[in-house]
Amino acid sequence: MESQDITTLAEARKYLQENRGKGVVCPCCRRFTKIYQRRIYAGMAEFLQWIVKAYSEKKDVGAYIDITTGPNQRGGDFAKLAHWGLIERKAIAKGNEKLQRWWRPTLKGIEFVEDKVRVPEYALVCGSELVGFSDETVSIRDCLQGGEGARSE
Repeated sequence: MESQDITTLAEARKYLQENRGKGVVCPCCRRFTKIYQRRIYAGMAEFLQWIVKAYSEKKDVGAYIDITTGPNQRGGDFAKLAHWGLIERKAIAKGNEKLQRWWRPTLKGIEFVEDKVRVPEYALVCGSELVGFSDETVSIRDCLQGGEGARSE
């Protein structure tokens, strides 16, 4: 099916679903849509180590950490760690955007830093929506080495 042959919203959805892996222009809104592979790079892994350490020093189970006191994260890439379930943001009321700086590691994030669990190498993201994961996995050591090292297939 070509985009010019689409006449219903259901057809448009199907077309996008079938073609967004390689990238496609939406026949309804004309926006480019593609599934991107996102990985945990060294800077994100270092941020995760920092937030786990800061969290453990709080001695308050459930505490959130003010990320503005930590290492600089270009463009907020640290937030992508939530795709893997490694960190979570404090729930905020609309209009309280300043509170978006409060995050904490999850148990999985702590175990990842402690090298007890592996996570999928890639999160598959379309827009801001998580649509899946790769089958290959990585350890925190792999991520800190820039993705080099042993991986599980």
